[in-house]
Amino acid sequence: MTHQQTPTMLRAAMVSYPVALGDVDANRRVIETTLAAHDGIDLFVFPELCLCGNLPPTIEAMSRVAEAVPAGPSAQHMIALAQRYQTVLCAGIIEVEDGAYYATHFLCGPQGYLGKQRKLFPSRGVPHTGDLSGGRNVTQIELFGVGCAILACADWMLPEGPYLASLQDVALILAPTDRYESSRMDLLCQIGQARVFDSHACLAVAFGRDASCHDDAPTGLVVHADSTVQMEACADSAVQVMVSELCLQPPLHRWGRPVDRVTTVWEVIGGSHDR
Repeated sequence: MTHQQTPTMLRAAMVSYPVALGDVDANRRVIETTLAAHDGIDLFVFPELCLCGNLPPTIEAMSRVAEAVPAGPSAQHMIALAQRYQTVLCAGIIEVEDGAYYATHFLCGPQGYLGKQRKLFPSRGVPHTGDLSGGRNVTQIELFGVGCAILACADWMLPEGPYLASLQDVALILAPTDRYESSRMDLLCQIGQARVFDSHACLAVAFGRDASCHDDAPTGLVVHADSTVQMEACADSAVQVMVSELCLQPPLHRWGRPVDRVTTVWEVIGGSHDR
């Protein structure tokens, strides 16, 4: 895929709020109210599984909220909201397909549904009771003229997810994430900088929150392509919105494209077998 060469500037909003566990209708209302209250935003990133919350990974719990993506009612509702407010939404819900359940996050915009990503490393499951299945690839989604990937929660913190995304030359990583305490903000910033150091992709993280969070728990984190960091903390337990100006452009890899480096490694390994 050929990306544009001139940078794109956009306004992104990382939204943090207490996701109501299992109450999809209530969470839809929060999202719609947030969109109505914030004009001029090109992209909204909501917390991990913002439509249903992190439920126990059992069939009994997940089957009550699980839907198809994008054919299910919640995804269709998000598509309608994105078209009504002329913006792009990153939202998530438990997806069911062929009897398997996934923590799925998807993108939709004024033109409709854009793509989805199943969480690669799902939360701890309960054996033999229908635990969450993991995704099997990183999906590149065309967004604002560049490649975009969604890496939920641990998927962006562990090195594998961002590296798989960098193999596809993505310029933007969206990271809907669960709650974190303020004591870990410095660590989260360091992890974010490490994940974009090589790829030069922009990382945009939206954190969830609940009653266990302190008032200064993080709202959002943005690590720009030049490794500069923007992070804000919540003032209370209500809906919080952190707005950031993002500059998107094709990534400039410090040591060449990751896919080429992988090819070199395989050539070295293959050559060693001939000796």
